[in-house]
Amino acid sequence: MQCSYLNKEKYIVCTQDANLNIYYSDTHRQYLKLYGHKLPVLCYDVASDETLLLTGSVDKDIKLWGMDFGNCIKSIFAHSEAVTAVRFVPNTHYFFTGSKDGHIKYWDGDTHQLILDLE
Repeated sequence: MQCSYLNKEKYIVCTQDANLNIYYSDTHRQYLKLYGHKLPVLCYDVASDETLLLTGSVDKDIKLWGMDFGNCIKSIFAHSEAVTAVRFVPNTHYFFTGSKDGHIKYWDGDTHQLILDLE
């Protein structure tokens, strides 16, 4: 299980049931429940403007989520092995993904296109 603060008002909990839960920090009530991965989520990151959440999973997929309603904006089969790292570039919607397959990939979060694949 992973847990980290999103901001002063909310925190994210990632559990082994392949779901991501976002809670209010003051009341610990659930704000959003994000489900859609088939296997556990290993990593996540939030864009600087806090409008997008990016998750990577053992199921080899990455998913982009809207932070307002928790909707899955895009699901991408990104790697041939488990996705172990995701990170947004500060002040943009560009992001990097890393995997056990030995690849680091650079993506555009607005067009959902792969920009660069590094082995």
